[in-house]
Amino acid sequence: FVERHGGVIRKSVSKKTTLLVECSETNALGRPTSEGRKSIDAREKGVPTMSETEFYDAIESGVRLRGR
Repeated sequence: FVERHGGVIRKSVSKKTTLLVECSETNALGRPTSEGRKSIDAREKGVPTMSETEFYDAIESGVRLRGR
């Protein structure tokens, strides 16, 4: 779904990352994935984040997400 809408899925967050969509699931430790390494890296690097719900709502409303 992400790739069909122009996104790229990566294993890590870099300075080139323009947006991280945070999964609403929990990780192996039972913590929200927003406490996961990618989310922490995104916050530390100033990369914008949004929830899955916000992402789907934005796609449905036609918002352009790249470079947000």
